[in-house]
Amino acid sequence: MNAPLTAAPKIECSPEEWAARVDLACAYRAVAQMRRLEMSCETQVLAQSGGAKLIFPPMDVVRKTSAQTTQIVHKEKDTGDGPAMLWAAVRRWMEQIDPSYMH
Repeated sequence: MNAPLTAAPKIECSPEEWAARVDLACAYRAVAQMRRLEMSCETQVLAQSGGAKLIFPPMDVVRKTSAQTTQIVHKEKDTGDGPAMLWAAVRRWMEQIDPSYMH
């Protein structure tokens, strides 16, 4: 069950539509994180199957990479790749499935 929505939406829509948009955003994040986990596991298995000694990156590199993957995306500022591109792709996909989801 979803937590109650405490902030008022900044777009004009019904509470039901707002809840659906929140659910869609949560689903997007879950799918994106699961895809990252899947790619990470695949990379690790491939690296370990080579038989060579693995070289681990320094912790400062790990922290920077982690911060980059969890940064907040601002539509007005971010025009590059990363989360903004993935979100745009999810929206295009949803529009193909059901164009009425935006209305």
